Amino acid sequence: MATSQQDVEARLWQDPFAAVEKHRKSSEQAVTLPKNTLMMLFAPTSPNTSSASHRLEKLKKKIEPLNNVTVVAVSVFGGSYAEDAESRRRSRFAVVSALGFHRYHPENADAIGYFHATKPYDDDVPYEWFDKDNTSRSVLVLWLKDEQLTDTPLTTLRDLFNELTPQRPYNDTPHNYGPYNKVNFKLIGPTGSGTLRDLVREGQGLKQKPLPLLDDI
Repeated sequence: MATSQQDVEARLWQDPFAAVEKHRKSSEQAVTLPKNTLMMLFAPTSPNTSSASHRLEKLKKKIEPLNNVTVVAVSVFGGSYAEDAESRRRSRFAVVSALGFHRYHPENADAIGYFHATKPYDDDVPYEWFDKDNTSRSVLVLWLKDEQLTDTPLTTLRDLFNELTPQRPYNDTPHNYGPYNKVNFKLIGPTGSGTLRDLVREGQGLKQKPLPLLDDI
């Protein structure tokens, strides 16, 4: 089974967004030119394992063979204020504790992963895997910024989930979801009242034309 790229140092009590930002800054600072520029010309090329596309593809490869996986999207405030960071830490502690109560344990308690979601979300998405004792059940927790869900949060969530399971994109056949039958999507949130209002309003407008994935939200 393919393994996920959880290479961002983050203890279970840390803010996932701050951990990813610190990791990205450290990676950028570590990139330096070789002393001999000729080495650059003749050195063999290798794939950039930290690239956004590589990270997303690696995550999809892990999801693909799993038969019982639930993706839990947790929407929290993404601001840089101290109270926002504290709220994210509390939310993460609550989610991890709840999963632990149901015998789900982190695949890597010392690190998380991330990938970059395209528009309309258009931001980095920290994630972490949890496995249940003595079963094949897995939970993938995604940490989302409430502000990035835009004024059409249901559509933004659908597009984000489609990025993780793109084999059969939505094609106006609601009874043929393909991989959605084995991947359950859940949402904890949204955090802000404005995003909640937009979600309800958008959901009311979609009653006549159901979209895949929305039944699980």
